[in-house]
Amino acid sequence: MRQSRTPVTNCLISVSAANWCVLVSMLACTIGACKKESNPAPILDAKTSQLTARPWHIAAGSTTENTQPPQIDDWMANMPAYRKDDTYLFKADNSLVFDEGVLKQNPSDPQTASGKWQFERNQLELTITLRKPVPLGTIGIGSSTTHSIQELSASTLRLTSGTQAQSVVVTLTN
Repeated sequence: MRQSRTPVTNCLISVSAANWCVLVSMLACTIGACKKESNPAPILDAKTSQLTARPWHIAAGSTTENTQPPQIDDWMANMPAYRKDDTYLFKADNSLVFDEGVLKQNPSDPQTASGKWQFERNQLELTITLRKPVPLGTIGIGSSTTHSIQELSASTLRLTSGTQAQSVVVTLTN
């Protein structure tokens, strides 16, 4: 004897099939969302970790005229207050953000300037490139400036640059 389906039975079978399709679709989407990250964060060496750990600000600076006797100018004492709260944030992706801080010489100036940084000569030098001239001591940073690294620790970055006639030492702290 042949069983016949009633309209109610047909409806229950259709709903069950529809639920099954929805369940399979949801499961596929969930599994697809659990992919491993294909670009894990890079592992940083010690100097890069120290440089990129937090923002830096100028704590000391001097210019030496290479004359006899040498003329040394401690320009940090005369640095205006609006420069003392500026920060330099070196990021792990080699980008750099210069921030004017709360105090600005001209309120209409942009708050930040972006650029990039790169270690050179086996991490003995630091090249800084910014799109806007910003002060780093008395020399400022325009398009691209390379500094010798005298010290890089978790709390101190001491850079030197200059020419035969003049040298600049800048100490940044965080």
